[in-house]
Amino acid sequence: MPNPPDPIVACPTGQSRLARLPGGADALVIAVMGLFGGALSAGVFIRGLYVNSASYNVALPLAVLKLPVGATVAVAGMILMAGDFVPGFSAIDKQNQILAYALVFGFAQQVFTQMLDQRAEKLISSIPSKARDEGGPPAQNRSTA
Repeated sequence: MPNPPDPIVACPTGQSRLARLPGGADALVIAVMGLFGGALSAGVFIRGLYVNSASYNVALPLAVLKLPVGATVAVAGMILMAGDFVPGFSAIDKQNQILAYALVFGFAQQVFTQMLDQRAEKLISSIPSKARDEGGPPAQNRSTA
């Protein structure tokens, strides 16, 4: 009786019939895909930014923060999925599925950074701007030339 073929093992860096464990390169690929997901989320965030006339902008650091958080959430999410923590997602058997889930987890970091985004919007809306000051009373003690 012939031996059954070895099962196909899917990893982020490729698929093979050899039973191998994921390595550092696989974790790096997951982190990079999470970084891309965070970049997509940052792009959506930047598109809806409120521009103010203050000398500082809190929106840019928040957008940059989404990149490492996306990578971290992607790695953590894939570890949870590999450990069968999420019911129904144990049949991830293709490289493309792994990469797609890593990208989705990277984008999903928005769940964690949304509170910071809301705080920043509240902070930005409380800063006086020229547009809000034009409707108010005229400035006092203004020298005329």
